[in-house]
Amino acid sequence: MRFGVWFARAFIISTVALACGAVAAADLPSSTKKQLAQFKLDESLMSDIDKELAIPQAWLDAAKKEPPVQVLATWNPSEWKTLSQSFYARYPSIKIDYVRSSRDNRQVQTLLALKQGRYVGDVITSFSSIYKDLREMNALADLHELPAFGTGIADSTDPDGYWASERITYWCIAYNTDLVKPSDLPKDWDDILTNPFWRDGHFAVSNTAAGWMTVLYKANGREWARNFLTKLFVDVKPKRRNEGRDASVQLTAAGEQAAVTPSGDYRVAEFARRGAPVSFHCPSIVPMAAAQIGLLRGSPAQNGGKIFLNWFLSKEGQLGLHAANGAVSAHKDLQIPALLNYPEQVRNPNKKIVIDDLDMAVLDELQQLWTKGWNNELPGQ
Repeated sequence: MRFGVWFARAFIISTVALACGAVAAADLPSSTKKQLAQFKLDESLMSDIDKELAIPQAWLDAAKKEPPVQVLATWNPSEWKTLSQSFYARYPSIKIDYVRSSRDNRQVQTLLALKQGRYVGDVITSFSSIYKDLREMNALADLHELPAFGTGIADSTDPDGYWASERITYWCIAYNTDLVKPSDLPKDWDDILTNPFWRDGHFAVSNTAAGWMTVLYKANGREWARNFLTKLFVDVKPKRRNEGRDASVQLTAAGEQAAVTPSGDYRVAEFARRGAPVSFHCPSIVPMAAAQIGLLRGSPAQNGGKIFLNWFLSKEGQLGLHAANGAVSAHKDLQIPALLNYPEQVRNPNKKIVIDDLDMAVLDELQQLWTKGWNNELPGQ
């Protein structure tokens, strides 16, 4: 799917009744105004925020009687402070207990608690590995009633309404700008297999097929994906990094390898802003994946959870997320160069963008082949 048309999107200016308990667009929180100024954006970007925040008064009334909203995510304390400023300004009566946890711990703990009839959170993020279990348990609330639920770009939310996009990530290649010539950057993924520069340990992979190979499978087909992975491990023999995706980018900046995949755009940009000799490159196809965020059905802070989640999905909440850590929003009105990392890579009209459809059967198939390659169990290794 191509998304270059988003650059030409005009911002819609509308006059909507003020949502109960929220301030008017003309009276944006000072934190929102500062974030807009930070990215040199006009306040007219928020002209229709009232419509997105038009929540029922009943939610606000009920939320005051609930315990604090438990939000489980991976933002660090500094990121959460930046992200949540405008929420607290708009909804001072809503209390939130934010809990930072690893993805695996958060998902395992959430699922185990639910099976025991308990809740360890209300709003949770990045739960793809337990999504099937949650759906079978009818444990996710339908988000269609949230005014901001329909604001995401195509294919970035669950059509059944059980999750929305916390952020979108482009999973491409991080490369060391001192070690890689522009002429060696692959135009498509097959170039990695055929260009001798990428052999002899110059190319590295983090230990996962998720986020990038699942997209390439969807775009190019099963046979291509299996052949690509086989040749990658047998012929290219990439360095294998177990340190994690973020650490692999840092090691690339340090010159441990010339490039590594999969690497997320916002993490590469973070290191580059610190002065590291690292940049981001996307062959065509450009893999894009949405990170899930949802609300557990029947949790103790159900109304407060809906209020927070609706705000988070609004333009204001998504602007706060980008200000906090550079993550790219899935909001259709925020697909603008000022809020994208490496727009020349992810909005190049000559490159095709394909979004991950979270097909766990495909991921399982690829991960089995990946594990064999990682463990030197493929013929020819």
